[in-house]
Amino acid sequence: MKGIYHRSTKEMKIPRERTMWAPMGSGSFKTCILVLAVGAIVLVATLMLTGIIGDQRGVDEVVLVVDYYDSWNMTLSENGSMKSLSGFGKMERVLMRPTDGPWTINMRVQKLDASSSYIRARIRLRDGTILKEDSTSAPYGTVDISIEIQ
Repeated sequence: MKGIYHRSTKEMKIPRERTMWAPMGSGSFKTCILVLAVGAIVLVATLMLTGIIGDQRGVDEVVLVVDYYDSWNMTLSENGSMKSLSGFGKMERVLMRPTDGPWTINMRVQKLDASSSYIRARIRLRDGTILKEDSTSAPYGTVDISIEIQ
């Protein structure tokens, strides 16, 4: 057959197949990996410093909760400072950390009637995480809760 020109495969210039990373070049690939690694380290360090990851030593406030349908009295001791509170029904009270260092909270809640209904007291975080709770149904029953937060 005349007019058809055949070339050997050696003569033909076949472009190298492009891989996913070939257009960027190997130097750009290494730079991309380095940037991703540094970004991950910065993200983890930021989360640890804000307290989202790691220990929960940064608790600056708690919520005291008393659940009862009738009258009750509470004695609250916070780092040795005492107060008395009275209430009827449900009560939620936010306490702010008074100083740096250990924070000790003691609460004693007593029913003021002889019913067999439950009174429940708890100390929780604002997000709803319960740190400590207790309840009783005894007539004139008392609930004691103590907690120390570092």
